[in-house]
Amino acid sequence: MWITTQFLTNTAPGTVVDVDVATPVAGRATSQVHVNASVDSELMLSSLCAHTSRPEGKRETFLTMPSVPPPEDCGPLAEPFDAVPNRPNSFFDLLDRRVAIGTFGFGEDQRPQPCPLAVWSRVRGQPLRTAASLAFIGDIVPLGICIALGQPLGGTSIDNTLRVVQTDFETEWALLEIIPESFQHSIGHGSVRMWSETGDLLAVAQHFCIIRTSHHSSISAGTAGSAAIGSV
Repeated sequence: MWITTQFLTNTAPGTVVDVDVATPVAGRATSQVHVNASVDSELMLSSLCAHTSRPEGKRETFLTMPSVPPPEDCGPLAEPFDAVPNRPNSFFDLLDRRVAIGTFGFGEDQRPQPCPLAVWSRVRGQPLRTAASLAFIGDIVPLGICIALGQPLGGTSIDNTLRVVQTDFETEWALLEIIPESFQHSIGHGSVRMWSETGDLLAVAQHFCIIRTSHHSSISAGTAGSAAIGSV
């Protein structure tokens, strides 16, 4: 299964979102789908999807999960905006994230952090077993690019793409192998490989985002934490 989503605007919690689904191609096994979501007739996001019900066959993965400590042996990721006074609720609050590879610091004195970077992630109180749950935890590329650049975090998503490898899975934790790829004209590109606790490749995500820092300059080294652990 594959889905790419272009984000056009935001909306507040509790808002009614109208979702329109069209299937321009419905094949015997594979279909193409368009999804548009709008609020008060204003388009909020637009997605292109492809999904298949082809029969199970041979499975091969041509990559290997990085060698990392288990989640219980990894330190917590200090969430970047925890130090902001009176911040609104965020999807960060639903996640438990542990640093598996690299140093994640969010102070103004931080230094560029070369790859590799990896984080264990889970949704508190429920397992990961759907493409939606992987998309939820995989929205991490802006963080990885800012860590690689060595500057305070600030990013706006333009689009996310998720390529689902496994559809019949259930795992408590997923390892997010973060791959910052480029930064130019304030635009960041990166990928995330998502691995189960048993080393199965679950999905690959790509992310295109605007990296902003000016409006987060109040997060200082004295108020934002960091965490680090070993390398591959």
